[in-house]
Amino acid sequence: MNTKGRTTRIKADSTPEKYQNILNIINEEIQNPEGSFTSEQFDDFVFNILMYDNTNYEYVLRFNEFFADSEMSVNKVHAHLKTNTSLQFNKMLTEKIDFGKKYKLCTTRVEFNQSKLVACHLIIRLGNVEQQYGFTNFFACITVDIINRLIIIRFNQAQLEVFCKEAKKEQLALINELKEMLSGNSSNGDDLSPLSLNVNFLDEYAGSTVIFNLFKELSEEAEEMLRERIKPETEEKIRKFLIDMGLKKIEDEYIEQIKAVIYQDVANTISPSLFKKGWIFRFHFSEGDHTRATSKHEDRGPIYSSKTYWQLKELIKEEMREGGYHWKMTKTDEFVDVKIISRNATMILDYYVQMRKDRKEKDEFVIRKISEHLS
Repeated sequence: MNTKGRTTRIKADSTPEKYQNILNIINEEIQNPEGSFTSEQFDDFVFNILMYDNTNYEYVLRFNEFFADSEMSVNKVHAHLKTNTSLQFNKMLTEKIDFGKKYKLCTTRVEFNQSKLVACHLIIRLGNVEQQYGFTNFFACITVDIINRLIIIRFNQAQLEVFCKEAKKEQLALINELKEMLSGNSSNGDDLSPLSLNVNFLDEYAGSTVIFNLFKELSEEAEEMLRERIKPETEEKIRKFLIDMGLKKIEDEYIEQIKAVIYQDVANTISPSLFKKGWIFRFHFSEGDHTRATSKHEDRGPIYSSKTYWQLKELIKEEMREGGYHWKMTKTDEFVDVKIISRNATMILDYYVQMRKDRKEKDEFVIRKISEHLS
């Protein structure tokens, strides 16, 4: 948000003083009729920072009951949320919040698209965590995705790790607590019971199947590009070579293994800009009792020049524990890098730090991709 003279007004000798100056400026601007922003604009700014820009780690679950569907009118949705005051409907985050409860619902918002309900958003304060410059509030930022029938629970990963460590709590235990709270099944969930929400974990293999299908989708595009770049007579030359080496029976897998060596070399010549949909930059799966994994480099470039990729890809049988995807977003020059993990009947979305620009749009893009393959 743009504020006149903010550089000189924020200047301070210490970080606490700097934050106090920022708070003073915010209050001055809100109270000034000709200020740079209104309290409503600042509230929207804070909401989006908490819900999207400050979060980079998400758990995905399902739900099968909710008080509303996409066809419920705007007036009926608003009336239900206003009547049930415990839901804190549209409560501004700039107002004082009583943090008396263990987990406190701070605000509930709804999102419509052409008069159709598409999402319900909740921000829940879980406690505070100590960071470099002191204690800060720690939130779970939750979306009930009406269109895709999914629950997305967002965190700041660094804060999540500190919170769970200090509480001596596993992350899955926290997720289970939030699941029960959202469903109105615990003392923390009393305020949320008017949502009539029933949250479920995913089916046992749902997440690993989605990760495989996303892997397959990007792999097929990349491998088609590679096939187009090798000479038509390559396969016949490989077959002749194997015959000359004395092999009596030429299996297709022998030919594919030799072609894989060629693909690795060709992949080094392909510019990442030529991949239309994007690429895979890592994957991880288990075969029996042996865990196998591969990844490119820290720059998250295409994996297709990696020997390990070609050695392992044929062993993957419709399930994967983890995949790293670089997707090019349609109708824009933006991209999204995300690692998706299947664990404990949930999917975890681990976004990379560069994803803060257009964070909401990128989040929705990834959720749509997942939903396409989630049966």
